[in-house]
Amino acid sequence: MDSTGFLSISDERGKLIHHPPRTKEGMPLHDLANSLFVDLVTFCEDFLVFAYRIKIFKGFEIGYTDEHKRTAENPCKYGLFMVNYTEDQYSDSTHG
Repeated sequence: MDSTGFLSISDERGKLIHHPPRTKEGMPLHDLANSLFVDLVTFCEDFLVFAYRIKIFKGFEIGYTDEHKRTAENPCKYGLFMVNYTEDQYSDSTHG
């Protein structure tokens, strides 16, 4: 990843002002790192939820909560809930 490295630029009085490294586009590297970290954590969260869905007990489901429905008291992206599951309901559709 190309960056400017740390920059030290003199102000009008000759005092050095230090600036953090930036990308070619001018984004500070610490902001880029924070953004990449959030993306990585979100990916891991989603991956684990999909992995759990493969092995979850019948009668349970993991549901997604839309962002606009989340609150400070309940900020969860996913939730576990029970579904109305009967063996007959699924065996009829899979076995004819």
